[in-house]
Amino acid sequence: MAVRAIERMFQQGLLDLTAHRVLWVAHRIELLDQARGTAERQAEGSPIPAFKDQIDFCMLGKVKEQLAGNENVRLAVIDEAHHGAANSYRPLFDRSDIGILGLTATPSRHDGKSLDFEKESYSIGFPDLVDLGVLLRPEVVTVDGGTYTIDSIGEPDQLSVLNNAERNRRILNELAADHDRYRKVIVYVGTVEHARALYDEVRQSSLGRHYDFVGFITGEARARFLASEAREVHEDRADFIAAQRIAARSIVINVDVLTEGFDDPSVNTVVMARPTKSKLLYMQAIGRAVRVDPSDEDKAAYIVEVSDDLPNIRYRIDNRWLFSDISDVLEPRVVDREYPDVAGLEAAIESVFDEYSVDAAFRGLPPIPDRSRVTLLLFKVYSGPGSYYHLPLLITNETRRRVADFFDFLSARVDRYRGASPEALFRMVADKIEGLSLFHDQLHRNLVFHAMENSWVLAATSIDETEKSVYARGDPWITFVAFKLRRDAASLDPDFVDFTEDMLNREAIRELLLTESYADGYFLVKLPMPLSGTWGRLMPPHEFAILYEIVEQLAEIEVSEAVDQWTTVRDILDGSVFPIEQKHREALTAVVREQMDYFRELRKS
Repeated sequence: MAVRAIERMFQQGLLDLTAHRVLWVAHRIELLDQARGTAERQAEGSPIPAFKDQIDFCMLGKVKEQLAGNENVRLAVIDEAHHGAANSYRPLFDRSDIGILGLTATPSRHDGKSLDFEKESYSIGFPDLVDLGVLLRPEVVTVDGGTYTIDSIGEPDQLSVLNNAERNRRILNELAADHDRYRKVIVYVGTVEHARALYDEVRQSSLGRHYDFVGFITGEARARFLASEAREVHEDRADFIAAQRIAARSIVINVDVLTEGFDDPSVNTVVMARPTKSKLLYMQAIGRAVRVDPSDEDKAAYIVEVSDDLPNIRYRIDNRWLFSDISDVLEPRVVDREYPDVAGLEAAIESVFDEYSVDAAFRGLPPIPDRSRVTLLLFKVYSGPGSYYHLPLLITNETRRRVADFFDFLSARVDRYRGASPEALFRMVADKIEGLSLFHDQLHRNLVFHAMENSWVLAATSIDETEKSVYARGDPWITFVAFKLRRDAASLDPDFVDFTEDMLNREAIRELLLTESYADGYFLVKLPMPLSGTWGRLMPPHEFAILYEIVEQLAEIEVSEAVDQWTTVRDILDGSVFPIEQKHREALTAVVREQMDYFRELRKS
């Protein structure tokens, strides 16, 4: 998306192809390699392929040097932009003549530092990405780890207690019991010693017979076992990761290495064998498994969570640690509400207001742009014995960043400032709540913070059950509501019902159509399967244009003895930039031969 945006800016003259440069910044070499490869692929079919030569790919540590005396840089792209609050990024933000585009799958920071961006240009939630077929919804499997006393789960010496024979045996038993499903596995542990110990146990166990790559990698060390030669190999990092990628079945144990910058879509299993309070770390780790694999349409994702009697990680998975826009420190209730069409969104919001006893004074709705992703925070207020109402904070694309900043900032400090004056705390976030009408009144600010305090008490592991019971009446104190468009199945266009009838994945495709989980101008394409039926998929316009051109070229081949059809067809297919998986290439000849009705253009209702 970012590379295409850069291409478009040069194409439209917003950037000068002869004078301006773009600085692409990342803190890992793997991220720069991925970006560079993406730019090269995009340039192959671009009307202005030279745009890629105007991009300088720069490690974070070299930014200051790269900018020194360079007045030609007009745009900077920060990959993994949730790191953007660090001082090392200041040289970029201090240059008023440079526009900055931040990219991140994990936009929330829970250390209270704001990201210095003016607006959120684009945002999409995890459920929407699943609906679009960009990510997979993982199946979560729990393994009982045990009970441990750990003062700080962020300290390696504290985590060493988790490296014990019984806990490791339970992890290996789970992998062995379901090794057919767990094809490519990454195990996350907290210490180097644990990585080495678990690696040794895996390769000495029966698991070694089911995997052609077993290895471990840390910041300083790495090794893998070649079962065919019964010996251990020590390689540099690049060779180790390259060998892991090409392996059909693998287990890799690592310590904080295979997170940002590691991209292998064939990984389908993550084992979280270390506890963490970090949403960022957990999302980055789980993200290794939930990516769609272009070479495996049937891929399923698995998260094996080693559940110790420690901080409540399970809540965060069940209640969409991956999905929501705000910090989960206070463990709000997460609720989904569906609406049938754009006009029905306001009715759905009103229904929630009724359900949660929202006073009429707070029910006014701001203008909601079409297709805006809408969520809602509800803060509970005690109004008398057994009686409660809720203060609402509606979140749209325009306010999401500010709401997240204020909420995450205060969430991270509730334990420290519990009982303090809410006014003093809200002064710290004055710039974030500006324009949010709920906070214009001091009383409402106080009530919101009291709801946050009560939520923290219920979620905190340090509070005993006796004290919690005082706050548990009518719990929870904060509710997060996500609104999702879902049309009634009967409203699906009969033409699309007929068109999808022979698709083997018709239920998934019809769900995408019902939820309008596509952009205007996308195409629904179906391709014949080898034996029977078809396979449906959504395609953006530029990819469909390539597919359509290939089909038209094939259709123009004259059917006669004078034409070597095989050679001609092979030349067309081999000479094309193929926009779909290679295994579907032969389907295009069937599309032409049977004169199939193979596509529909999609428009939003």
